[in-house]
Amino acid sequence: MSAGDLYVAHVGAGLWEEIDYLPRAQLAELVNYGWDVYEGNVFKEEKAPAAQGRLVFPVHVYGHDSGCSVTGGFVYRGTAVPEARGRYFFGDYCSNAVWSLRVQNGTATDVRREPFSVPDLSTFGEERAASSTRRLTQAASRSSCRTARPTRLGEGGEPRMRRMTRFLHTMYRITDPEKSRAFYEALGFEARRELPIVRNGELEATNYFFGIAGQDEELELTFNHDGRAYDLGTAYGHVALAVDDLDETLTRLAEQGIEPEREPYRVREGGSRLCFVQDPDGYRIELIDRSGK
Repeated sequence: MSAGDLYVAHVGAGLWEEIDYLPRAQLAELVNYGWDVYEGNVFKEEKAPAAQGRLVFPVHVYGHDSGCSVTGGFVYRGTAVPEARGRYFFGDYCSNAVWSLRVQNGTATDVRREPFSVPDLSTFGEERAASSTRRLTQAASRSSCRTARPTRLGEGGEPRMRRMTRFLHTMYRITDPEKSRAFYEALGFEARRELPIVRNGELEATNYFFGIAGQDEELELTFNHDGRAYDLGTAYGHVALAVDDLDETLTRLAEQGIEPEREPYRVREGGSRLCFVQDPDGYRIELIDRSGK
């Protein structure tokens, strides 16, 4: 680690947040951080990375069980907290967590969760004082963090809530509710509720909602009772799921007669095992192994 090294907090898509690093001596080199073929260290799209630039993988990643939007910070170079000197600080906007790490020989070491959090963490700041990032210094020494940020005011001078978009669900249509339910429960989903759609006194459709325990987002499966069929077309790609144990998941699917398109594989040495399966209606699902096998 030296002054002038580049640290990049790279916001992910659906699974991983990452920290990229490039030493000062390599800043003139053209590099390729892998998006959108890779998310973190995981293969995301079935295509080759761009040919331009040397492919560079992150020095650190964390999953969406720890947050959802990484916020990059600075390497602390102050003197008030000697044990923090040389550590790169970063956090997450959603979980309010703050971490720090050191980079040695191009590898992240001593990654730790700091004993304080920052609500709505959207940026870090530095001051010109010799002690550098003073608020970070205070937080590290007191296990607390106070941030001063402008408050938006509404009519009458009252604080106004910041508008935020929230992802709710993905919907697609099915032709056999029982088969679909068995398939998605084998992937770890739980059936949450059913919503009948009645028009002019007749049952037109039923919406089935599924979700993962501990997660608010849902999968909505719509069954139309008139027996219609569907054409998936060419626009649909796939839905990606991270599973705790890929082999056990495939065993459960095999009991339903569902086999992977090809045996589980890695797209690079040391990468996660993955494979693709199709649900009873032909929707393609990517399964990414988190067991470390």
